Amino acid sequence: MKKLQPYHIERLGALAGLLEAVERRRISLFDKETGKTVSGLFNLMAWQSDEDQECGTTACACGYAGTHPWFQQRGFYLEQSGGGNRYPVYQRRSDAPRYEHWSAVEKFFGLTYREANYLFGYYAYSKRDAMSPKAVAKRIR
Repeated sequence: MKKLQPYHIERLGALAGLLEAVERRRISLFDKETGKTVSGLFNLMAWQSDEDQECGTTACACGYAGTHPWFQQRGFYLEQSGGGNRYPVYQRRSDAPRYEHWSAVEKFFGLTYREANYLFGYYAYSKRDAMSPKAVAKRIR
């Protein structure tokens, strides 16, 4: 395991706390581009997607974090791609290196690719736990 810096531990703890506060699978996502908050469901299969969702949107743990102001203030946010999907980006400052997708997750949280997938990857969980924010929070802790 990679040695985590105190700020990585703080970030993982903040995400675990955010996920523990989710009631069932219902989450509220803040869209930085529109300034609106939308309701959605937790789902480890998508960073964040508006496609084919009765509730309007869906997001995984990192997708959810990317919509939260605490994480956005630290340079971790979601960016729009084609087809209504969004993906995570980590860029601390405009003149700093930019990381996207899993690289953003790894760099922001101080994890290796394997560790990031163990914590946040859909296939690292049982089907039932993959839809539970609390299961992900428990694994982070």
